Amino acid sequence: MSLLEERHVYKPFRYPWAYDAWLTQQRIHWLPEEVPLADDVKDWSKKLTDSERNLLTQIFRFFVQADVEVNNCYMKHYSRVFKPT
Repeated sequence: MSLLEERHVYKPFRYPWAYDAWLTQQRIHWLPEEVPLADDVKDWSKKLTDSERNLLTQIFRFFVQADVEVNNCYMKHYSRVFKPT
């Protein structure tokens, strides 16, 4: 059976190593539902000074802008190769 040949069943996996690689990738990141943030919101409002909040805000802005730049680079260099479906 080739990689592109249609199958009518989900399991058993033909390529278990590919499923294992996918599973490993899924475990690398976390989802917001998995991490309680309620205490962080309270701490942001009540425990941090204005200077600390300002510093963290600047750091968050940097990371957001970095993600925007990475996305722009992907679009510039890869969108010509991999067309969106």
